[in-house]
Amino acid sequence: MTKAQARRGRPPSLEPAELDRRAIAVLDRLGFAAPMEHIAAELGVSGRTLQRYYPTKASIVWGAIDSSFQELHRNLERADPGLPLMPALAEAIVRTIADGSGDPETDRARLRLIATTPELHSNNSGPFREWRRQISEFVAARTGATTDDLLTQSTAAAAQAAIMTALTWWATAEREISPADAVRRAVTALGSRPDPDSTALPTRSTH
Repeated sequence: MTKAQARRGRPPSLEPAELDRRAIAVLDRLGFAAPMEHIAAELGVSGRTLQRYYPTKASIVWGAIDSSFQELHRNLERADPGLPLMPALAEAIVRTIADGSGDPETDRARLRLIATTPELHSNNSGPFREWRRQISEFVAARTGATTDDLLTQSTAAAAQAAIMTALTWWATAEREISPADAVRRAVTALGSRPDPDSTALPTRSTH
């Protein structure tokens, strides 16, 4: 039996979290355009075996995030009614991220892939639609509007954009804060008026 044959066949004896970590690392290194068979070879399994775990490449990236939507729904339902809209939304999302956070490097690689792959972060992707739907329902319930109201839709769109921007900002460089804290800052800022002095870019000293 050749080494290549030995690497294929039965799936590796790995816990799901370990397989997820390895698959994300391979996809991050090879790029999202890499064929599934190349990813399978790097993992030491057959293409058919890989597709039993992950039907598509997108499911490698979104798998752990897809499973968090039920938790997000629960956290939105438990949001403090005494908080203003945006801080309440931020806390529910932050709680979801914190509860589902695994290996920071895997989280960072996953978010890098989403940020740099148009088909993953498109508003037409399934996870983004579900994300927007849950935020819209929360905003509508808090404001007494309908989910198709302009205010509801624009608020949900702004919140979703702020969340994605915060996560991308965290994932694309070494940051001293957690992704959850980055999201809290970004979403909460939507509900407050920025201080011009705090948002001004620093000027270069002439001395």
